[in-house]
Amino acid sequence: MLSYESGRHNHTHIIIGMSNDKDIDGILSLMPENATYYFTQSTNNRAFPAVELATKGATHGLTGQSYPSVEQAVTEALKNASPNDFILISGSVFVVGEALSLYPDHQW
Repeated sequence: MLSYESGRHNHTHIIIGMSNDKDIDGILSLMPENATYYFTQSTNNRAFPAVELATKGATHGLTGQSYPSVEQAVTEALKNASPNDFILISGSVFVVGEALSLYPDHQW
């Protein structure tokens, strides 16, 4: 599904953060290399540090930067994306929840 959706757009931007009890290397090994990554972490106490996630991502050929908050990662992705780009917020449900809370008036 991700490859299908990515193929419909000019470029893919992936905001990703994970909990420290997940198979981080296993998940990162499944992610597409032809995307820009915004490695981040939720405020949850189980969050895997964004800087370490970016380091692990690089070992899997994933290119991007780390951001200490979901808000900063979302802001940067929105700033960098063009109108025909695809932005995916993924990883931990905590990350997705924090991203959704940035837009409380939006009807999802």
